[in-house]
This record gives sequence, C-alpha cells and structure tokens, in this order.
Amino acid sequence: GGTIFMIAPRLLASGDSRFGVPDMSTLTRRTLAELKSWMQPEFSHSQIEISVVGDIDQETATAALARTVGALPKRKVTVPPAKASEVAVPITPGAPLTWPVDPKLKQIAVSYYWPVVETPDVPTERRCGLLARVIEERLRQRVREELGAAYSVSARFSMNEGFPQQNFFEIYTEVKSSRANEVDQLIQREIAAMRREGITRDEFDRSKQPYLTQRSVDLRRNSYWGHTVLGDAQTKPERLISARNRTADNNAITQAEIQNLLDRYLDPAAAFIFRTAPFQNEDQRR
Repeated sequence: GGTIFMIAPRLLASGDSRFGVPDMSTLTRRTLAELKSWMQPEFSHSQIEISVVGDIDQETATAALARTVGALPKRKVTVPPAKASEVAVPITPGAPLTWPVDPKLKQIAVSYYWPVVETPDVPTERRCGLLARVIEERLRQRVREELGAAYSVSARFSMNEGFPQQNFFEIYTEVKSSRANEVDQLIQREIAAMRREGITRDEFDRSKQPYLTQRSVDLRRNSYWGHTVLGDAQTKPERLISARNRTADNNAITQAEIQNLLDRYLDPAAAFIFRTAPFQNEDQRR
C-alpha cells in the first residue's frame, strides 16, 4: 500500500505539490542550505509558545522557563500567515486507479477516500471519528470473519487543518490479489447497505463503548493535554473550551447523528478508489 500513501494525497489535492511525496529527482534536489534559510528566521525571531504538562506546579514551571527561554532576546510579533490557497478535490474518476507493485508481495492494497468538503466543528469531528469506528466494525465482521480475506480493515476520519476541502473518510485493507475484486465489491455493497438499511443498534453500541473508553484514557495522557489541548492554545483558545465539554458531548452522541453523517458523506458513487496490483512486465513496473 505504500504507493497509495505516496501518490493518492496529491491526486486528491488536484496535483498540488504540497501534498503527497515528491518523485525522487525532485526530492534529491533539495539541500540542507535551503532548509536552513527557510527555518533559521523562525528559530531566531518568531514567537515561542510552550506548554508544560505533568506533575509540576505553575510557579515552579514559570521560574524554570524564566531562567531559560525567558532569557532569550525579545521576539518579533508573529504575523498571522496568509490564508492558504484553496485546494479543490478533483472530479471522482469513474473507475479505480491502480498502480503496479512487485508480484513477489503476498498481498495488494485497496483503499477508499470520501471527501468532506468543509471543516467540521469539534462536535462534528468527534462524531465523524465514531462513524469511522462503526464502519470499521461492520467491515471487520464481513471481510475478516465471513470471508477470511483480510487480516484487518481500517477506517478513519482524517482532517487536514487549514485546507477545508482536504478532509476524508478513509477505508484501507490488504488482501490476496486473487480476492481483491471480491473484497472491493463487498466493501462497496456494505457501505450502500448501511446507508439504505441503517446501522444496527448493536454495532453502534459495540463501536461507541470502546470509543468512549479511549477518550477516557486520553485524559490520563500527557500527550493529549500537551498536544491536543494546549498546542496553539494562545491562538486557538477554542481548544480549551472543547476540552471542558468533551466528556459530556461524547457521551451524548446518538445513533441518529452517526447515521446522518453516513448518509451525508459516504455516497458510494463519490468514493475515490485506489488499488495496487502485481505488475506483469518491466514496462508496467516503470
């Protein structure tokens, strides 16, 4: 699946070079001198925001920072960056896009991307995350346990901050090449069935409880408080508000809300489908 992860992001961004992985000739032209000239002004003059989490009191942390970071020369006032240019998602192709891989590999990859062409607010983002778990639960039952055709099927909702049209629901699995078409048809059929017949109460409950458990575990992790809550808190104080209401809001998520998001965003006809397949000759490999 590596080829998909390298190429698909740029295709989904209509060829924008800020996404995906560049080809090797472009990559090797970059130099450390370029990197230094780009980063040095930021390191030398830009404002610094520091978050401290853990078993320490505010007075001790403040005194330590005053002796270290606080001793640096006064920094410049940070100018808000210019608004990034819009990155539109291209028209959905009428067929899967396929890239060749070495036939010695035991499996090939199949992936699906559904664009969400706006930036969801925090409550909606939480519900999108739970919807991804519901989808994964359904497909795990069908693909892995009924067909035995894949070790795992993953589903997730990913957001690309700053680019409102670059948010996606994603499904990914790796299967034997001989069963790729079968699994592809099954996944599309199950997504259509979930929209047509609705998700079941059982799969909603079996997905929501682990979701809530993980959210509870997050509260005991410094990484959550340091990155998710306090990261950019000076410029994005809404992070603090979200931390205060997260438990009540997550508990309040309903099956109807999840079904609404599924019906709204996961139209099978709107999916971008990417696959890999064993190459047959050297021309295909190149």
